[in-house]
Amino acid sequence: MGTISQVRLLPIVLFAVAALLLLKIIGALTSQTIISAGPPAALAAGGKGAPPPAAPPPAAAPPTEQSEPPLPQRSSEGAINDRLGDRRRQLEERVKELDQREALLKASEKKLDERVEELKRIEQRIDSAVSARQDEKSGQYKSLVTMYESMKPKDAARILDKLDLDVTLELVSRMNARKTSEILAEMTAESAQRLTVALARRGSGPSASSSSPSGDAGAPQAVQELPRVESRRTGG
Repeated sequence: MGTISQVRLLPIVLFAVAALLLLKIIGALTSQTIISAGPPAALAAGGKGAPPPAAPPPAAAPPTEQSEPPLPQRSSEGAINDRLGDRRRQLEERVKELDQREALLKASEKKLDERVEELKRIEQRIDSAVSARQDEKSGQYKSLVTMYESMKPKDAARILDKLDLDVTLELVSRMNARKTSEILAEMTAESAQRLTVALARRGSGPSASSSSPSGDAGAPQAVQELPRVESRRTGG
């Protein structure tokens, strides 16, 4: 009977040992959980407003603040570029304005040159006309001089007495000196005196160099021979 009692108690003992081991294991696991969770609880109990150490501080914003500073730099560079662009446009406008002024000056200079050339052509035409007129007048006087030189001195003197002094002077200044003295001898004393004074002034004036060779030689000689002519006229 005692053996049966021991056999019956053995399962109970084993169960008790297993239960004890199970309790120990549960207790060990519980203690480890408490130990691992203990510091946060203690920190929470020590200060309520302190941030947890595991939480990232607000310093996470600096990356955003560090990325912002380049913005002002880019804006300043943009302002400089804008100013440079404005200055470049101003210079381009200035160059364009100078080019326009240069073009206007060249056009004005061209017109002025054309005007000068036109005036030169007009002057040449005027000179040609004057020269032609002088040649024509000289030819007319030359034919008249030839006619008067072929006339008798008395007949020529009678006509020259009635002519205008300027015309008479032009004719006589182109005549041969000897023929002039013969005509003067037949002219009236008053006409001969006026013509002699005119010949003297013409011979000493600036226009003497522009006279024909026969006129330059004839006028002084006619003046020099006038006293002898007057004496001959008086004697006749």
